[in-house]
Amino acid sequence: EPGLLVTNVEEAARPPWNILVLKDALGRPPADVLRGLGVDPALFAIRTIPFISYDPSIVVRRVTQSIRPPETVNMVFDEQGTLTFTGTAPMSWIVATREDARAIPGVERVDVSGVRDPMMEQITSMIAEVENTVVEFPLGKDTPRPADMPRLKKAIDTLVELENITKRMGFSASLTIYGHADTVGDERRNYEISQSRART
Repeated sequence: EPGLLVTNVEEAARPPWNILVLKDALGRPPADVLRGLGVDPALFAIRTIPFISYDPSIVVRRVTQSIRPPETVNMVFDEQGTLTFTGTAPMSWIVATREDARAIPGVERVDVSGVRDPMMEQITSMIAEVENTVVEFPLGKDTPRPADMPRLKKAIDTLVELENITKRMGFSASLTIYGHADTVGDERRNYEISQSRART
């Protein structure tokens, strides 16, 4: 029986026999196991000592109790102690599980590479949209051309939405803005105008 290990049996001429059992907290009560076999538990005086079982079925119960995988995630635990997850789940769950599952007795390795966060596709699309935004400026100016203002506003709206999503997921987003100037004019002026455009 997973989670139970009989270590000693003292026979007696009359019941009860004394039985010493190591029992994992997630194992079935010995009396229930005996009843399931059609044996009267009253025939035995059972003493249990707590222990941690590495039986795969007990490890799976322990993982399920500790991590509580969402219904959208499938879990497989193999004989080598590798815990593999597949399916969809929030990124916060994926990151926490990758760390927390390693601390569970019986788990040697954790593989969450098969779990994806549906929000990541939206985030990836939003990042691409922002990264592909180019705002042009008139020669020598740090104010965008009027025709480019809607594009800039759309990028800002996307950034605000992206920041809100990543905050809800427990992450942060960082942004680097590059300002450029053409080669006309001296180097110092070009540097100043490119910095000013980035600030804008």
